[in-house]
Amino acid sequence: TLAADGLDSADAERVTGLHAGVTFARRLTSAPANVLNPATLAREARRLEALGLDVDIWDGPDITARGMGLLAAVAAGSTHGPRLIRVTIPARGEATRVLALVGKGITFDTGGYSMKPPAGMYGMKNDMGGAAAVLGAMRALADLRAHIPEGTEVRAYVAAAENMVGPDAMRPGDIYRAANGLQVEVTNTDAEGRLVLADTLTVACQEGATELVDLATLTGVKISALGNDIAALFSSDPALTDRLKTAALAAGELVWELPLHQPYLKAFQKGTLADLKNSDMAPAGGSIKAALFLQQFVTRPWAHLDIAGNAARDENATGWGVGTLVEYVLGR
Repeated sequence: TLAADGLDSADAERVTGLHAGVTFARRLTSAPANVLNPATLAREARRLEALGLDVDIWDGPDITARGMGLLAAVAAGSTHGPRLIRVTIPARGEATRVLALVGKGITFDTGGYSMKPPAGMYGMKNDMGGAAAVLGAMRALADLRAHIPEGTEVRAYVAAAENMVGPDAMRPGDIYRAANGLQVEVTNTDAEGRLVLADTLTVACQEGATELVDLATLTGVKISALGNDIAALFSSDPALTDRLKTAALAAGELVWELPLHQPYLKAFQKGTLADLKNSDMAPAGGSIKAALFLQQFVTRPWAHLDIAGNAARDENATGWGVGTLVEYVLGR
């Protein structure tokens, strides 16, 4: 419960809108995986229609028809099929900018056949912290849409799937076609987040996004590098980098820029059968290599926030990222 006293109407509106978004994100992240799966996450996103947002949802056959072979592969081991969720706040006037907020929505991650140890698997209901953040940002922006710059359309894309084992689950060595036509060999089924994001980033570009920011609990080595308080920021565009740093500072959320060191991509490049592999099985530089993998699927200015460790603290969901995304969209 939030009481906002002593504020002018503009500040009170901003605080209460942000509170609603952070609360929504925390509620989603806190839900156990037997309650929140791709289908129920999609239903939660559908609730935003009541606030005047446009919500579109694609299920398994739709995802396959759109050529999203990587998202379909990650979800293949689960009885709960994948969902691609798109939430839109249309622009006031003619749209001259389309901002895409992309979230990793792995509602539970066993690691697949590259199975996590028990200690590593506990807490993997939080592997959709990126999805919760982008949906929470849209919830906040629903209340603050009058402050979104004129001509700016905002879209949230969520790739929702469970990474499970089963008769149809992807295996190490399998090769799948991505939405942009690249062939990707799965060497590690526990490197699934980059797969679902790759297809979703491609679709967002195909649908006209002029700028993209993705959030994902992507790599454990990010926690080794920066801990749980600071998110890793990667970006292909200096101006976008500066705006995100300013937004994070205004939101009280800490980010640190890491380099997109292109020589590291060689570890993921293939010479036969496939164009890329999803992991080289080496932790050194793992966060950078994961970001470089994602970069192969974007054609517009793009930034990636690796929020592993940020989405929950001592089993309490934080809603990390909602504030940064709201400030970024509002451009204050």
